[in-house]
Amino acid sequence: NKTIFVAWEHAYLQRVVQNIMNSYGGGAAVPAWISGDYDSLYVVRVNYSTGTPRATFERDTEGLNGLSTACPY
Repeated sequence: NKTIFVAWEHAYLQRVVQNIMNSYGGGAAVPAWISGDYDSLYVVRVNYSTGTPRATFERDTEGLNGLSTACPY
């Protein structure tokens, strides 16, 4: 089973992800969310295969910034 957590509100997201990383990711630093950033994603993967949960963190983007404002259709 997998649980997927999606948060649109970013005010507390950094804290939530940092708590996960402190508990399961060796305290890896999670960068603060930049105000006005609507393109970023915080991706946390938790691996349970070794018996002890281990988390990894990655900051990714959707690639939505800089798109044309004109509708192509």
